[in-house]
Amino acid sequence: MQFKSQWDFWDFQRAVHTRLRYIRTPEQEHFLSAVLTTSASRKIPLKRGTIFWRAQLGCEWKRVQGEEDTFDVPHVYPAERMKPLPDRASEGRANAKGIPCLYLSTRKETAMSEVRPWIGSRISVGQFKLLRDIG
Repeated sequence: MQFKSQWDFWDFQRAVHTRLRYIRTPEQEHFLSAVLTTSASRKIPLKRGTIFWRAQLGCEWKRVQGEEDTFDVPHVYPAERMKPLPDRASEGRANAKGIPCLYLSTRKETAMSEVRPWIGSRISVGQFKLLRDIG
């Protein structure tokens, strides 16, 4: 099975964003079947130990005791906070509102740029390592 045209993805994307996303037309079904049928050629095996990155805007503030005063200093989010929060999942590229999705990158710089930080913003960056081979 092949795609009907070079515009199949854009037609599908527009349909699920502007029409009912859970009731599919025959054209949408054909597109999804073509994606599934041709997906094997795009499969990339991932090895155990491969590193991925996730970035989020923001940080925690930790109180540090100095010689005379205490200071609040920025500190990265803890590991639990670097996972998607189920109760705060906003709509994204791969997920509907309320459905959390973990976005990862193979490059730290890409993960940081994906959160679209403004000048002077603080970013927490987490490193994720595959525990087993995938694919």
